[in-house]
Amino acid sequence: MICEGGDTMVEYIACQATRADGSPCNGRARPSGFCFSHDPLLAEARTEGATRGGHGRSKAMRLQRMLDARLARISDLLIDAIREVHEGGLAPARAQAMSALASAYLKVFETAELCQRVEELEGLLRGEGE
Repeated sequence: MICEGGDTMVEYIACQATRADGSPCNGRARPSGFCFSHDPLLAEARTEGATRGGHGRSKAMRLQRMLDARLARISDLLIDAIREVHEGGLAPARAQAMSALASAYLKVFETAELCQRVEELEGLLRGEGE
């Protein structure tokens, strides 16, 4: 098989498998004669990769990575409280109080962060004006 890309031509051995539509697979063959997608020796690796496919990419995981360590602890507490209320181990009023306190803390945190950003921007503007 010859693969053309721009001004470059690369020759490679094509996979010996047949695709679901009956056409030959044009994937680059590994030493086994099959591409990664068709190699029977790699079936377990493909399954494992598909299982882990989106792990770490979910919205929850992205949010967790973005959270400051202090906010992450509060987030964990609230998630636990939600579960405990659902299971009947925590009074909804207590969870509501936790939520109100966390909301107040978050506002303080956001305000402090915004103040810091404004101060940094003001510093940059002063530096440019001199």
